[in-house]
Amino acid sequence: MKKIKAVLHAFLYFIFYFAVQIAVELITTAVYLIRNGDSFVVAGKGFDTKAATAAVSDFLNANIYVLSLVSEVIFLLAIFLIFKARHKSFSFEIGLQKTNPLNILPVAALGFSMNILTSLLFLIVPEKLIESYNQSAETVSNATGVVAMLAITIVGPVAEEVLFRGLIFTRLSRGFGVTASVIVSTLIFAAAHGNILWSIYAGVLGLMFVLIYIYTRSIICPIIMHVAYNVANYVVGDIDLFVLISAFAVCAVSAAALIVIGKNDRRNVGSDA
Repeated sequence: MKKIKAVLHAFLYFIFYFAVQIAVELITTAVYLIRNGDSFVVAGKGFDTKAATAAVSDFLNANIYVLSLVSEVIFLLAIFLIFKARHKSFSFEIGLQKTNPLNILPVAALGFSMNILTSLLFLIVPEKLIESYNQSAETVSNATGVVAMLAITIVGPVAEEVLFRGLIFTRLSRGFGVTASVIVSTLIFAAAHGNILWSIYAGVLGLMFVLIYIYTRSIICPIIMHVAYNVANYVVGDIDLFVLISAFAVCAVSAAALIVIGKNDRRNVGSDA
């Protein structure tokens, strides 16, 4: 029963996240057609469904980050209200605990450098996958403006960490233990990214995010790491051998720093007991 409950809760949060996105798109589509429906009426032929569909698709694509921002904010607000209505602590339920301030720089550096290291995937994957990835990533690479940057670098990472680590992982771990929950939540995070190449490095990152969450015992750290990874998309330029070596070094130093900080935290807790 405990396992069934864990799976059900994780599944419902996952479905709810995407249901909010679909609802926002449907409402936006309805509003667009109400305001512009007359322009698709052709004399003697009636409503031009094909033209309307194409126009709606173009409109949604042009405003994809506005819709993403709105849906993710609604999702976070809804989750907060759901826990409040159930008389549960939102911060406790998603793992929003205090973390050692010394963790912030290492996890940020780890996320930033991991963005650089994922470029190594392009050296080993088939060209067809790269072409498919480039088509999928074109919208992201061309994203500019305050709304797009806010959605990609802040709100998106926060919403995804709350969902995949704060809700899905924690619920699964209550029924299946840590190891199985790490694997399953990582696979779900990877699959949610759609494109095969995207899913490959999302799986690697998802694994690191959940391990950081477990080690630091706070969702703040994977959020910071996720934010730093996405910010790097706007900062990192051409990648050469020196940049890759530097990224490896930063990863190693950051990981070592987190281990030392974590050991000191646990030693201090033990000494206070």
